[in-house]
Amino acid sequence: MSNATLIIGQSGTGKSTSLRNLDHKSTFILNVLDKPLPFRGYKAHYNSENKNYYATDDWVKLCDYIRAID
Repeated sequence: MSNATLIIGQSGTGKSTSLRNLDHKSTFILNVLDKPLPFRGYKAHYNSENKNYYATDDWVKLCDYIRAID
């Protein structure tokens, strides 16, 4: 079972940076803005090879991924 979490806040308040504190082995990131994550070394932990990162702005694909993750 998965838990979906949405984080909302003002720009520059550390929302994306706080992801570095999560366990990359049990976290999946759906990036809808296709911007790089703002912490050093994220590509080594979050990538398609590790099957824990996907970037898209296609809402159909996004919904498909959310269903598949759950």
